[in-house]
Amino acid sequence: MKMPEYQNLAGQALSTNNDPHQAHSLPRNEYNLPLTDMALEEIADESLDSTLAEMSLLLSGRMRDEKRLASSERQLRRQQELIALMQRLHEQEGGLPTFLASSAENNSEALEGLRRIFTIAQHLASTALDEKRKKALNAQLAQLIEENAYETALFGLMELGTVSKAVLAPIGRLFQRAMDEQDISLSEWFKRILDWSDRQRRLRVLLQMAAFELSLSVGGAQQARLATVLVRLRRLLLFLGLEQECEEQEKRYPLPADSLLTLLIDITQESWLFEDWLIARISSLTPSATVFKHIVRYLDVQFRVMPDACFSDEDQRESILTVLQKLKGNQVLS
Repeated sequence: MKMPEYQNLAGQALSTNNDPHQAHSLPRNEYNLPLTDMALEEIADESLDSTLAEMSLLLSGRMRDEKRLASSERQLRRQQELIALMQRLHEQEGGLPTFLASSAENNSEALEGLRRIFTIAQHLASTALDEKRKKALNAQLAQLIEENAYETALFGLMELGTVSKAVLAPIGRLFQRAMDEQDISLSEWFKRILDWSDRQRRLRVLLQMAAFELSLSVGGAQQARLATVLVRLRRLLLFLGLEQECEEQEKRYPLPADSLLTLLIDITQESWLFEDWLIARISSLTPSATVFKHIVRYLDVQFRVMPDACFSDEDQRESILTVLQKLKGNQVLS
């Protein structure tokens, strides 16, 4: 098995510069949110499909064998994970304390809750506390965390600079919907976020939510589903790095909004790409033979430079390029 490129996978997924053309040298996320890094640590195989299987086994191996944690124990784990996450963010320059202090949403219940949790967590980190005081603080913390899913507010604050329910609620609903379904294709994921503004940053919030829940799972169907969601979202974030470039091409010709990015994603979802299917899809975007030629050339360039993680396996890129080369050379473009 070749050594994979995991060192860059989380950077690709969470970087503030999600250019898939530079996916192997992307800087890490500005705030270095750690949960997805940990959850994707085992995404180290040469294909996404085998990654899912290996990831499930590795996660299961380091978690306990029980199928379900008791409610109280799960709540304790959620509390511990949230505190650990906040502590890591606290240690980063310009991290959590800066956001908590500078947010303009001072009347927000969620923001106030995060501030209280952060303060209690800082007290608990003190070695000068006696057991009685620690017990009282832990009780306060448990009550706070039980009242709300503050991890979602935390991810929203760090990625979007807001804890607004109006902004975060649609992201939370989409996540819950995904957890109730067996499988969601990349194309379907893109359709579900098509109307979002600032898609990349909102998608990173969704990634963090999935990673946080994965850190609490202990195997079974939910864990496998979370792993699948996490990998799908990371792939989608790579494609979203092409948004601006696709928009520029769409305005130039013109073409329908989001049509090129949708086409790029849909092509990779075909188990086998046929010429007739691709001709029909491109023809549905434009009646112009000149624009048709441009789209084929554009697709050819994009699929040559996309990172391997955008494809389902090693052979898919070559099979797509073969079809595009035929289209470039046949009478369709004459």
